[in-house]
Amino acid sequence: MYYGESKTEIVEPDEPGGDTDEEPGGDDSGKVPATVTLEDGSNAVVTAVEANAFAAAKEVKKIVLPATVETVDAEAFKGCKKLQTVDLSTTKVETIEKYTFANCKALKTVKLPGTLTEIKSG
Repeated sequence: MYYGESKTEIVEPDEPGGDTDEEPGGDDSGKVPATVTLEDGSNAVVTAVEANAFAAAKEVKKIVLPATVETVDAEAFKGCKKLQTVDLSTTKVETIEKYTFANCKALKTVKLPGTLTEIKSG
């Protein structure tokens, strides 16, 4: 399935090619961890990707979000000009917000989770 004029491939959960066996590698990939260590030494579970979280990631080509993610804010990946693939397939995301992938000119594939119910235009 393709979404929009850019011909970005939208891979639905039950569609061939929707698996997540491939591991990202190198400096041009970003696999977001399920937990992060805070300044105080405690661990926190990653449940959201905030607006502009990847705005400075100009060289990232692939982003894989963990199963713990429940929300991705609008403009989360805005301006990732070299981003080609985003894997949301194991997340609990229900909505793709407006402008989530704004100015992601190289984006070719977005792997969607089975929990997705809405893609907002913009």
